[in-house]
Amino acid sequence: MDPGLRRTAIGRRPGNYAGQLENVVYVELQRRGYTVDVGKMNTKKIDFVARKVDRVLYVQVSYEIPANSHETDNLLQLRDNYEKLLITQRHYPDIHDVDGIPVINIVDWLLRDAPSEM
Repeated sequence: MDPGLRRTAIGRRPGNYAGQLENVVYVELQRRGYTVDVGKMNTKKIDFVARKVDRVLYVQVSYEIPANSHETDNLLQLRDNYEKLLITQRHYPDIHDVDGIPVINIVDWLLRDAPSEM
């Protein structure tokens, strides 16, 4: 049981939107067929390392893009060429990437690869 989902279900820690957002991304990555792990490089944390067949996707999740570059710094220190992505809850119409890392709103990301229900 994911502790964040448990706290949300029993009503503890209201307002923990970042944690709830991470849970949505985690569940959706699994639904899309990825094996999902938490990444760690020295003292730096990568929210999710998603793997499927020959694809690796590094994902950072943030309620909003912080004034500092903490969320993207961790991704930029990865020296391989796998896809990197920053998913946010806030919509930034003028920001498409930060230092070359794509930034996407959670709703856009959820709809981007959603299967057609026809």
